[in-house]
Amino acid sequence: MNKKEIKVIPPEGYVIDKENSTFECIKFKKITQLPNKWEDLNEMQGWYINNKSDIIDCNAKPSTINDKNIYPTKKLAEAGLALTQLLYLREIYNDGWVVDWSDNSTKYCIIVYENEYIMHFKTKELRALFLENFRDLLEIAKPLL
Repeated sequence: MNKKEIKVIPPEGYVIDKENSTFECIKFKKITQLPNKWEDLNEMQGWYINNKSDIIDCNAKPSTINDKNIYPTKKLAEAGLALTQLLYLREIYNDGWVVDWSDNSTKYCIIVYENEYIMHFKTKELRALFLENFRDLLEIAKPLL
């Protein structure tokens, strides 16, 4: 019995997709290597917030790794802008108070848990007022909370 052998060599940057290949049809998949550090990224595309708080699409011309203010999606850029506003407003509401997580005192938080929010306040009244006044911003920032 004569045996014939055919060797298949994938194109550079690809490997044989064994899960989706058959004897009759060999499929290839691109090798994707996850970055080990920020500098491993070559180009980035997404959205950024300019100095006028406008959300700008930079997908037309990819940014470099030096641009560390690029969000992968417009929704995350909107959430980032909302989070910045919320953090500033929380500082005003708390009037310089800083939470101490090492003590056993009661903490008044707005928490994101199963689609809810998380932020800490010095009193439950301030927490309730903040939630009432800024629920719309909290909703936008939710992906980052």
